[in-house]
Amino acid sequence: MKIKTEELRGDLLDLAVALAVGEIRPRINLGGGCVVSNGHSLHRFYPSSEWQHGGPLIEAHSPVITICQAKIRTEISTFEDDVSKTGIGYGLTYLESFCRALVSLKLGDEVNIPDELTA
Repeated sequence: MKIKTEELRGDLLDLAVALAVGEIRPRINLGGGCVVSNGHSLHRFYPSSEWQHGGPLIEAHSPVITICQAKIRTEISTFEDDVSKTGIGYGLTYLESFCRALVSLKLGDEVNIPDELTA
């Protein structure tokens, strides 16, 4: 299923972040939440709502975060292979805004989430 990055929220946003950071087999847990594997066991992954998951990602990417008309705007820029790339995300929280910016940077303005990852 294709979803615009700006419309991602909750479990689907967490799943898209997992894909963006290179998780191999993330999936949405039937009870809710995103589940990822560290190679040995499964653990939940909520970067859009829990600082212990999203905070280290923010530190690793040095985003520019501003508040604009009651929304939080995050911009992440990289320079790889002589190409500059930027991801921008908006949200009601810092984590939500950052996660959308990271997904935009790594996966683009639309994300294709395979149906098997949502079951």
